[in-house]
Amino acid sequence: GTGTRHFCACVPVRLEQNPMHPHNPYARGLPFERLAQAYPALQPFLTGKKEKHKHLDFGDEEAVRVLMQAVLAVDYKLRIDAPAGHLVPMVVQRLNYVLSIGDLLSMVGVAPEQPGIRVVDVGCGAWCIYPMLGVSTFPSWNFIATEIDPESIAFAQRNVTQNRLDSRIEVRENKDARSVLCGVLDSAKDLPLHACMCNPPFFRPGAQPANRTGRRPPPPGSTTATANEMEAEGGEVEFVNRMISDSIVLRGQILVYSSMVGHKASLVPLERRLRDAHIAHRVVVLSQGKTHRWLLAWTFVEKNTLAAVPQSKKTDRVTYCSPVPEKTTLNDVQAVLHTIGGFVVDGSDSAEQLKVTVLAVLWEGMRRKRRQAARSQTQASSSVEAVQEKEQTATTTEQQQGKMWEQDKPKTHTAEAGQKRKECADAADTDTSTDVADTVQRSKAAKENTALFSCVFTLCWEAGKRVLRGSSEDCAQRDKFNQLLTVLGNELGRAVT
Repeated sequence: GTGTRHFCACVPVRLEQNPMHPHNPYARGLPFERLAQAYPALQPFLTGKKEKHKHLDFGDEEAVRVLMQAVLAVDYKLRIDAPAGHLVPMVVQRLNYVLSIGDLLSMVGVAPEQPGIRVVDVGCGAWCIYPMLGVSTFPSWNFIATEIDPESIAFAQRNVTQNRLDSRIEVRENKDARSVLCGVLDSAKDLPLHACMCNPPFFRPGAQPANRTGRRPPPPGSTTATANEMEAEGGEVEFVNRMISDSIVLRGQILVYSSMVGHKASLVPLERRLRDAHIAHRVVVLSQGKTHRWLLAWTFVEKNTLAAVPQSKKTDRVTYCSPVPEKTTLNDVQAVLHTIGGFVVDGSDSAEQLKVTVLAVLWEGMRRKRRQAARSQTQASSSVEAVQEKEQTATTTEQQQGKMWEQDKPKTHTAEAGQKRKECADAADTDTSTDVADTVQRSKAAKENTALFSCVFTLCWEAGKRVLRGSSEDCAQRDKFNQLLTVLGNELGRAVT
């Protein structure tokens, strides 16, 4: 009843440099039109005339709820009953967290796809979203889902049962609000576990989201939630501190402890406590759209595996996928690379691969450059028309007064004309010097950026779609490589379709 997902294994990469997880299928946004076709209840909330440019008002709580239900129903075959007034979880962000847990387990020596993975989710909420996504993404995972609110427990249990997941997800009430883990886990029955997840209440009671500069616009999304979901005594810092206290008691009985953090400033006291206790920890950035969250993970494994950078080239290799039109060929990829410029492209033994050496980063701001070029062309056309009109007027005037100029041309006019010619020549020399200086500067920049990194692009079939897969072993250029692949996917879509 969970459906088959095409991403089950995770590559342990340095996620703090790549906020959107490379295996998240919604990196390019949610496919509104496809979801609405398969889930008709979503259609009334979509606006926009063109099929590929549909929009949804994320400030409308009901619209967001139906959208998330559509995503879970269409892509995960999960039926979710959601009560009004409760927090509506964003699937893209929650999926980032689940996939990141798979990476963290890899870092402590546990393959995320191995059988028998057991995870505890602290505060599952009415949607029971982390366990639902976890068991759908990783077929071997099982969850203990804890919750303190009776209404949320009832809805979570209903959602688990109606999706036939009772054997893989156990919803459990936490009767002790002060104890996050120790009061709800049975050491004999439940432990050991592989991982702990948590999305804590971000605010203190009565506190409101801060806008320190006064310039930040109000959030576009709906933030409806119950008091238990939004507020806790001491806010998220106190809540996560209670988790750390319980983890010091349980220690290695849970391999990886983790919690989402909603405010970057909260990381300072939490990391300080972990450092003072000599506990290995790691911060992972979770980003989707304009929203950023932080995943704080820590472990009592003897080797500091979470803080260490993987040494194996195979482990360190980064791969991203970008959907492209089915008609796409490697010749199209090579042509787009040539259009952008700054690359040396070599073929390989495989007919489906291109080896690329990046000489200069010229793909940044492609849309901005196209807009500037279009404006410049429009301005140039207008200037040419104005010049032609001016020349035509001047010619007419000259024809009318030609005889007078020829018969009685003053010497002062000749001197002035000579002076103007000299000024024009000087201006031309200045322009030439400026052009030469610009050329030298560009050449210098290109020379400094020579051989930034190398990568391999492959065209392959994945999940029934033509996909451009890029891989690079140069970790230092990871962000630029991800940006390059995104630009290539967009440019190929424009060039081929």
